[in-house]
This record gives sequence, structure tokens and C-alpha cells, in this order.
Amino acid sequence: MKTEIIQGFKAKINDVIFTDEIIYYSVKYILEEIEAKFGECYKEDFIQDLYLTIETMEQKYETFSHDILTSDFYNSIDKANSFNEIKFEYNGDDWKIRDLNEKIKNRDYLEK
Repeated sequence: MKTEIIQGFKAKINDVIFTDEIIYYSVKYILEEIEAKFGECYKEDFIQDLYLTIETMEQKYETFSHDILTSDFYNSIDKANSFNEIKFEYNGDDWKIRDLNEKIKNRDYLEK
């Protein structure tokens, strides 16, 4: 058998390069929801860290679902009154999301 990948997935949100199509669409959706509610208030680092967090979750959770992720993250955005009040959860837990949540809370990602 001879296998060959002719072309892989490659996309970009601002300056962050994505090589995983499913994560790209999840991040894009989450950012769209944040922007719809709070405007484009975050730094580039947030996009990169969101990507890496979801990538880690995909690898570490035994059963991972992007549908559950986007739904749970949407609910977290909906509950927040400001960007720095967002506390993301996945299936009711913030395991593997704590660093991201802490940086949001500490305003590390807010555009000045």
C-alpha cells in the first residue's frame, strides 16, 4: 500500500497558524461568540493559548467532543458579563483549562 497526503490543512486566524481543521473551526466559533458579546477585546496570545488548550484537551480527555466543547464554551461566554469574567468549563470541569481561565481572570489577554 502506498499512502500520500497531497495537501494538509492549514489556516490562519490573525497571525496564528492552524494545522488541525476541527480545532480551527472550534476556535473560530468561540472567538466569534466572544466578539459578538464583548467585541475583539483579546490579544493574539489568547488565540494561540485557546488553540493549544483545545489541542491538549483533545489528547488528554479519553472521550472528547468538539460539539460539547463549543456548547460548554458558548455557555461560559453567555454567563459572563465581561471578557475577564469568562470561566471556561468542559463537561462541568475546568481540568486542562485552568491556566487559560487564570490568564483570562488576571486580564493577561485583554487588549489595552
